[in-house]
Amino acid sequence: MRKTVLIIVMLLPFVGAWAQENHYYVDHPHSVTVSTGLPFIFASLHTPGDPNNSLTMEGWRTGTGYKTMMPVNVNVGYNYQFNRRWEMAVIFTTCGYIYTKSQYPQSGQIEDGPPIFDWNAKPTESSTHYSYRGCGAAVMGRYYWLAKSPVFQMYSAAGVGFFLPYQYLFFPTLTPVGARVGGKHWYGQAELTIGTTATLFLLGVGYRF
Repeated sequence: MRKTVLIIVMLLPFVGAWAQENHYYVDHPHSVTVSTGLPFIFASLHTPGDPNNSLTMEGWRTGTGYKTMMPVNVNVGYNYQFNRRWEMAVIFTTCGYIYTKSQYPQSGQIEDGPPIFDWNAKPTESSTHYSYRGCGAAVMGRYYWLAKSPVFQMYSAAGVGFFLPYQYLFFPTLTPVGARVGGKHWYGQAELTIGTTATLFLLGVGYRF
């Protein structure tokens, strides 16, 4: 009797771990994620214009030459986990630029022509804006090569995606390594990735249901 009780006590952690893992993968195969990363590939396709892009007639100026442009994106993904190792993901992406628009003082006037502005002076007014530039989508498959723990998993992924209006130009999306850390429902996500979702780094949060 004592041996039986001892064996049961020794097996309880393994039974509990199996039950938690089984519950995690069987009862909660769906998840949604929201993530972001610097989309350098997108930025190379949707450039903000000339480095000195400016509204010179009114004295306003924006442009990458003044380090005022920052590409940003937001990814919303749906994931379905078939088993402990394999998961499919469909990810939608919107991209744009955060930029600064600056007003420069007028320094003169060309006779019968446009005003002259002092582009080297300190701007008299500046404001930050967001310029939506496009969207995209990707379909990916993930393989969890570290998946024993329901709290921490690591994976690699590969898929294909596209950016509008480049819907006929497909881009490979590769994730050499990614990680998820969290509980049964909420978790954090981090990836080294390159493709339509981000370039180099991606961070996000997700919810399992």
